[in-house]
Amino acid sequence: MEKEISIYKITDYNEIYEALVEISDAYNPPLINSIKDLSKYAKKLTENADVYVAKDMSLLGFIAYYSNDMISKIAYITQLGVLPSAQRRGIGSRLINKSYSVCKEKGMKKIKLEVRMTNDKAIEFYRKEGFVYCGKASDKSIYLEKYI
Repeated sequence: MEKEISIYKITDYNEIYEALVEISDAYNPPLINSIKDLSKYAKKLTENADVYVAKDMSLLGFIAYYSNDMISKIAYITQLGVLPSAQRRGIGSRLINKSYSVCKEKGMKKIKLEVRMTNDKAIEFYRKEGFVYCGKASDKSIYLEKYI
């Protein structure tokens, strides 16, 4: 029998920092290698982003997004990660759906993200979620967006 999975918001700096460290290996390269100062990044998320986690007995997934641009009404997903052992269980969809509902409540009209061009698994996931290509972000990444 599968344990019940809870999705809930975290706002405490230490909790966000610990979740980033714990979810780091869900990314390629791991977050601890790609973000120069994880502590500073956790502080930025604490102050400016909405952060939700998926847990049963342990952390399974993490989403952080900004939904505070009241002029453009575009939210921006900065991180979405699900541990490899928890993938293909609907956790990513549950986390991203939570972001849609919170963003809609805040008056956002669109949600956008950046993804590495080589991350086929993530691109496939986002396309299934209704995201479409909206431009090149860099030589190695693209922007995807979705109206919510």
